[in-house]
Amino acid sequence: MKIMYVINSFGSGGAERHLVALVRHMVRSGNAVLVAALTKQTVGGAKNLRTELEAAGAATRVLDYPGARFFHDIGCWFKLFKLTRAWRPDILHSHLPRSDFAASIVKGFCPEMVWIGTLHDAYVKGVYSGYWVFPFVGWLWRRADALITVSGHVRSWANQVLGVPIDRLHVIYHGVPIGEFPRKTPPPGGQQAVIGCLARYEPRKGMDTLVRAMPRVLERYPEVRLILAGSDPNGYRQVIRDRVSELDLDQHVEVRGFCDNPLGFLSELTIFALPSVAEGFGMVVIEAMSAGCPVVVSDIYPLNHIVLDGITGLTAQAGSPEAFANAFIRLLDDEPLRDSMQTAGHKWCLEAFSEDRALSQVTELYRKIQSDGDMTSSGV
Repeated sequence: MKIMYVINSFGSGGAERHLVALVRHMVRSGNAVLVAALTKQTVGGAKNLRTELEAAGAATRVLDYPGARFFHDIGCWFKLFKLTRAWRPDILHSHLPRSDFAASIVKGFCPEMVWIGTLHDAYVKGVYSGYWVFPFVGWLWRRADALITVSGHVRSWANQVLGVPIDRLHVIYHGVPIGEFPRKTPPPGGQQAVIGCLARYEPRKGMDTLVRAMPRVLERYPEVRLILAGSDPNGYRQVIRDRVSELDLDQHVEVRGFCDNPLGFLSELTIFALPSVAEGFGMVVIEAMSAGCPVVVSDIYPLNHIVLDGITGLTAQAGSPEAFANAFIRLLDDEPLRDSMQTAGHKWCLEAFSEDRALSQVTELYRKIQSDGDMTSSGV
């Protein structure tokens, strides 16, 4: 099978790291793979994953076109159309809205082509600046032969806002490699504890909530540190730094840049936190649990599905510094609870969020869509 993937860029993010795993799996399964990126630029200090994609066995192309955004996009659509006609993939699989848009244009000119898109988020108000456009261009996604959604929440949004028929929407959770239980040394509590968050610097990720939670935590544990890291596409990291200084927390909060070694980062932590006010999925949470790290996340879907409150981690009210501070203190006070969450979190990831399971489900969908197409074309 020949599979062409389309992605906005090769910059490292949750969707792009998922794509690397997908490419590796498809190549190992004997498929020919080509990955096309709309632009060669990466933003916010993100690592360029093109070398990793090529090392995984994929051919890569950049569809960049000079000019302002509108002309750039039209040029990309034309280049993708030419590339698709020349390479003739059995499946065109796009990731992220701009790439979905480009793939839908090609599908319009080549209706016989199989197009699958992955929706990595529900693009709603407060999450995506261009949220208002989606109800007007939903017909583009309705061209897809199938859409993968990374959670039930995203599936509902695609059905209700984009108008995609429910039978064309397939929930496939992201997964991470799950090895043997990492058997970390017992995480320190109290004075030596480190709380961390790995996410893009943007308001919806809630890093400001963690900073504002620190004074309450420090009242009980004066030596606790908070470490933040991630890409910074829009300069929001400076807002966080200003908040740290405003609260006189410079000695307790470290605001880092992009992290290209998530597992190394997680190994530094006593507790991982993700205080997002909205999420499509939250891959970094299952990475933390699979690495044996107790977690505290916002009590929103799908984070409160990924994290079983009181068993594999704790949930706290989104946007509430007090709620997050209380959750941190509860974990720091209770070493047996942290230990049990390490074990339970790893087991839950193995059962529900393994990379092998996720990639097998994508493969099954490819085969089903191809089989359905073959039956249709033969008049069955």
